Amino acid sequence: MKGDLMSNIHLLTNEHKFSYYEEDWYPPLTAALEGLSAKEATWKPAGESVNSIWETINHMLYFEERLLYQLEGRMNQFNKVSENDLTFKEGNSDDDQAWEQIVKKINEIHAGLKQAITSLQEDDFESFAEAIMGVIRHDAYHTGQIIQIRKLQGSWAAKRRFEF
Repeated sequence: MKGDLMSNIHLLTNEHKFSYYEEDWYPPLTAALEGLSAKEATWKPAGESVNSIWETINHMLYFEERLLYQLEGRMNQFNKVSENDLTFKEGNSDDDQAWEQIVKKINEIHAGLKQAITSLQEDDFESFAEAIMGVIRHDAYHTGQIIQIRKLQGSWAAKRRFEF
């Protein structure tokens, strides 16, 4: 049973690594955020239904932080919102320092998630695997949106190469 547990944890840590830290089939979130200014992070293409990168990152942070609180057994300390739309908070296009703090926070949350996932015990694994994979898929989806917004604003290379 121990071998199966390590295999499952290894799968989760790899999926987390590729969605956040390391490029595999798609760029990770760290690459999608690299070099962005507050002005670029708040930019939106025309249309009411489009979120800015900053809004999307705040939304992602809410669910990542919620997962971290779950994994650490601190859900009673988590500040829940009443509806999903409230997680898309806008930032100030003139405040690069606030944007840098958001990026720092997402880095810290992901470091915490990495630690929490690798620390899973056999009894906990079954309880958390679905939630962890859900957040990883959620991050991959929104990372794609962020890259598309960057392409539209001209802050993402038209063509990229990487080894796979």
